Amino acid sequence: MSDILNAVLVMLTAVITVTGDVREIPSIWCKLVCSFNYCLIIASMMTMFFIGVDRYFSIVYLFQHRDLITKYVIYGFISWSWIQGIAFGVVPPIIKGWVHYDYWEAICAIDWNMEGTVIYVIAAFTMCFAIPFVGLVFIYSSIIKAAFTKNSKRLEENRAHKDIKLILSLFTIVVLFFIFMAPFCVTKLLKVIKYRLDNRVSTAASILQYMASACNPFVYAIYRPDMRKGLKKLFFMNQMSLLNSRRVSQATIRARYYSPNAKEGWNSSRGELNGSATFLAV
Repeated sequence: MSDILNAVLVMLTAVITVTGDVREIPSIWCKLVCSFNYCLIIASMMTMFFIGVDRYFSIVYLFQHRDLITKYVIYGFISWSWIQGIAFGVVPPIIKGWVHYDYWEAICAIDWNMEGTVIYVIAAFTMCFAIPFVGLVFIYSSIIKAAFTKNSKRLEENRAHKDIKLILSLFTIVVLFFIFMAPFCVTKLLKVIKYRLDNRVSTAASILQYMASACNPFVYAIYRPDMRKGLKKLFFMNQMSLLNSRRVSQATIRARYYSPNAKEGWNSSRGELNGSATFLAV
């Protein structure tokens, strides 16, 4: 949900400002976009973390998983992700009014010259990026350790193959989380301590942040067979739609050039062309 909302509410604004080379946008919309941006990014990062927590208990504590991770615990995870996102999302634009349009980030962001931004950014960096990232590394390291322990006790080729796939999937998640989220979070921390960054670095950090929303559904699909099936159906439907549109275009072309009216028009135009050629020859 957070990735879809980010694409609709934040990325669309960024695309409009970049294509139109916009230098300033209305204050109210700027505040809303900034609030949506921070809220949705934080909710997405926390969701990735809580997915890791759920996977940890489902693999390390296989038989106690359903007793430990109940539906109410899952509701708590979801609520925590959104409450933390909203809490950090409303402070800069709405409560403190720290926001301005950053041309190089192509989005509304915090004005780092405003008083109080240091405390906010350090708190957001610690609670929304550093702790979840360290937690993910610990969780997936424990899962990998548990997988190797099981393989040492029972050397089954099928089980070993599944565990290798699991390890690669977990490694992919941690790497993607760091690649996409680290530049966005670290650049904010550097800016607030008055470190001078190249403008292109800010642009690259924004692009990577947007790419995270595009990749997250595929990351979620690693663990969810139903999501994998849904993505396959979506891809298949797009392919069928493209194929049908090509067939319709080909049928339309054939109808135009092979219908009786089309032939008459072609013959008459060809006759006019021959007449013109004869006239020129004379």
